[in-house]
Amino acid sequence: MCSHFQSVTDAAAFKSSFGIALPLREQHKNVLAGTKGVFIKKRSGSFSEDGDSLEKDVDFGFFGLSPQWSVTTSGHGSYNTPYETIDKIAVFSQAWNSGSRCIIPVSTIFEPDLKSGQIKEVCISHVDGTPLGIAGIWWSIPLPDGKSVQCFTMLTVDAEDYPLMQSLLMPNDAKRMVVILDQDDYTNWLDGDVSEAAKFVLLYPATQLQIT
Repeated sequence: MCSHFQSVTDAAAFKSSFGIALPLREQHKNVLAGTKGVFIKKRSGSFSEDGDSLEKDVDFGFFGLSPQWSVTTSGHGSYNTPYETIDKIAVFSQAWNSGSRCIIPVSTIFEPDLKSGQIKEVCISHVDGTPLGIAGIWWSIPLPDGKSVQCFTMLTVDAEDYPLMQSLLMPNDAKRMVVILDQDDYTNWLDGDVSEAAKFVLLYPATQLQIT
């Protein structure tokens, strides 16, 4: 379960990987549950005609998707969402069924290493250092003053037999992994029909990731 990641702060790497400019706005490199980070979403009214040219927006939101009726941003427990039950949990079902999918750009995700005998985090990144695009959903939360805030959550899948998680967690520990999208699937993830989204929800090849 990922509750901590590092944002992509290199503008050139961001544009090269995600096809959109990183806004000139101060952002935190280290993003923890309940704090603000960057996510990429489909621009309202936009659609892809050729599977590639899709207008996208970069937005800032809280890492943790609060319920739609919430008047706070304290959605710490919802920073990760099990894909298997996403359409059955009230917090997430409306966002999912309305197609509010997003990509969370990260340079590194952090996971606990419980096999070390100590409570510590390890870094997981791409072997060649390129940014990773995590599959997520986003939602807008109304506030009492009439304004709203954006929130986002990362999708996770079962990783019981995933070598990377096996190397970090004890045999009896529940093992889940965030969904890392293939770069070629970014547009289809954002723009495709909900019924087609399942084909992108896969475990990323462990050989393409490194632990440091």
